[in-house]
Amino acid sequence: ASLCRELSESGVVAVNFVAQEHHEMVRSFVEAGAAEGFARSACWRRGTTGAPLLNKSGVSMDCTLIQSQRQGANIVYTAQVQTLHAADAEGLLYRGGLLRRLESGA
Repeated sequence: ASLCRELSESGVVAVNFVAQEHHEMVRSFVEAGAAEGFARSACWRRGTTGAPLLNKSGVSMDCTLIQSQRQGANIVYTAQVQTLHAADAEGLLYRGGLLRRLESGA
């Protein structure tokens, strides 16, 4: 509920695809909670909208929220990308409590 309130108030969101080098930082997010873990991390910068972008991420999208719509017990947010940053980095996927490396397809 607090995340929904923060999104509504700020009107911005960042989508960051984490890279291999963020493994320990992602672990701290899982253990401390995303907002607290991110606040303690020095690996980010503010985007043009003010949304937090991870340094050296595979992809970072700095977005403004356009709309939110309740779908049952969920809220679906639609955002417009204002800036996009991409790097050549191998990604990480968090699923089922585990971090998994995403390998490039040949």
